[in-house]
Amino acid sequence: MTRTTRISGAIRVAAIVGASALVLTGCSVFDDLFGGDDEPDRNDDGQVSDVVENASIFDITEGDCLGEYADDGDVKVVDIIPCDQEHFQEVLLITQIDAEELPDQEEVRAQVIDECPPAFEEFVGLDFDESELDIHYLSPSSDSWEQQDDRDIVCTVYDPSGMVTGSFRGAER
Repeated sequence: MTRTTRISGAIRVAAIVGASALVLTGCSVFDDLFGGDDEPDRNDDGQVSDVVENASIFDITEGDCLGEYADDGDVKVVDIIPCDQEHFQEVLLITQIDAEELPDQEEVRAQVIDECPPAFEEFVGLDFDESELDIHYLSPSSDSWEQQDDRDIVCTVYDPSGMVTGSFRGAER
């Protein structure tokens, strides 16, 4: 995952999106090689009760809190952490790419700019440009597109100052 620096307005979104384009969701060819075969246990609210280490990227859902993961450009597994424990980021939106072929990064960035900031505002309760928080995203790799039928763009919210405890939902910061 690429961390971004705080800038303003459309330039801020473009910089975040541009930096994030370096990190593509490294969705595995075989889930059992990259993460567990079983989906995480979730409570009635859909959240994990215990830390799920090395979960497949395909097992995350909106509202999941995640640990920091390797910034190697190909994310296959993540640690899903209960939001009341220290974590790095939270999934605010999972949206789909509606295309027959994997779009180029410019097209993916355009979709991210269209969809992630409005979802951020609804999730956090504050306009993205007014927030101290930042957005990051993951998108399909060419391998995951072809081999896993991966069409997900995963938008996350994080605090550039570091790890946090508690959900960003309704944080208004």
